[in-house]
Amino acid sequence: MDIHSLSPTSLSERHDSPMNVFFIWLAGTMTASAIPVGAVIVQQFPSIPLIYPIIIACLMYVIVGIISLPGFLFGIPSMVASEHSFGHSTNRIVSLSNWLAQVGWESILLVIVSYIIRAILFSGYANYSILDTGIAFSIAILFNFIIPIIGYRAIVKTQEYSSFILLAFAVVVLFSIPLHISELASWKGVAHYPILDIMGAVSIGLMGGAFSWTMYSSDYSRFIKKDSGLFSVVIAPSAGGFIGHLIIMVTSVALYMDGGIKFDTTGIAISSAIFMNKFLYYGFTVFSITGLLAANYLNSYSSAFSLATVVGTDYNRKWFTAADAALAVVISSCIIFVAPSFIAVFRIFLSLIIVIAAPWTGIMTVNIIIDLIIKKSDNIQSIGAFRKFNSWVLWPSVLCTSLFASNSIFEGYGASLFSGINLSPIVGFIIALTGTLIVRIVNSAFQTVSVVDLR
Repeated sequence: MDIHSLSPTSLSERHDSPMNVFFIWLAGTMTASAIPVGAVIVQQFPSIPLIYPIIIACLMYVIVGIISLPGFLFGIPSMVASEHSFGHSTNRIVSLSNWLAQVGWESILLVIVSYIIRAILFSGYANYSILDTGIAFSIAILFNFIIPIIGYRAIVKTQEYSSFILLAFAVVVLFSIPLHISELASWKGVAHYPILDIMGAVSIGLMGGAFSWTMYSSDYSRFIKKDSGLFSVVIAPSAGGFIGHLIIMVTSVALYMDGGIKFDTTGIAISSAIFMNKFLYYGFTVFSITGLLAANYLNSYSSAFSLATVVGTDYNRKWFTAADAALAVVISSCIIFVAPSFIAVFRIFLSLIIVIAAPWTGIMTVNIIIDLIIKKSDNIQSIGAFRKFNSWVLWPSVLCTSLFASNSIFEGYGASLFSGINLSPIVGFIIALTGTLIVRIVNSAFQTVSVVDLR
């Protein structure tokens, strides 16, 4: 598994069960990367009952499960399945965007790890100096470069174990902080556009959750045993993602609303005062670091699929994992020491990564449901039957997604019509999904007419 990238997995390599993949997704989604996502939702939509958009966004992990099917059925990563759907030229752009998004996530996670390490080392400090941040960042870099040496299997196991411990700490935190979960289900003020606000919160949840995972969802299902049931293959990432992301999102939002997590010009600060005792504080922060580093490794490991698809060459992914880690260090150092605000950079990052990912997800969802689930095709070429039309739908959908994006440097015309609320992932997904369905229906109608004429 450490060597080939593009070639299908052989039967001898397929020894995982759907339950194994469930734990990979549980561990991968239940990381402290949800901390800034939760903060952005609370900052932008403080009045709405936040539990509902969080649940809706987490339910969309079923799309991740559906798009993971090509990996199971044909043993190929997501970007290879994408090439069959869109053709080489279009997919090179898609794969490049996916690689950039993954490197971006690696950088963001490294920044968060640095801030958490800083909070542990200098927990008694009211303000952090550049030296404090530099020391924490240096330690994070050390861990980041040790990770590629460990190997995929070891890091997956580490991630699984740390996720269980983080799960236990998260549950205790939820029941120990003054803010009760019931408060997340209540209105805290008058929202001018309640439905619009809820949709905006769902959009942020999708950008930092399910839709940020869809473009490499097949990468882990390609090692599931071939005799596994199709339903269990879809459910594994769906349930793992839903449970993991829901728990950590609720925990992050609750901590932020109760003052346990703060954002300022120096980055993220995690207060130990909100926790019942030091054991709970250090347990939560240490295992947050472990999970983040493990998630960072999986990101860099999987990003090699995207770059391999761009260049069309198979290569050893371990070497590229180290190269990804180096690039992430450069970007994260700019975020920490140059950017005026981490949360502003994070908002921009979320709105950028979704521009291609949301429409791509809509198109792939239709193709996979119709060709692989309904028609039960056993040929990967089936999802490429509408290759030309898929590209025609993709680019207008990307444009529409951009028009509904909103961040500190850009506000699309569509977003301006809705009070600057970023609805881009919902708009992009729905337009692409609808466009793909229309193309297929029209094509089917023409084929029916042609058959009747021939008769």
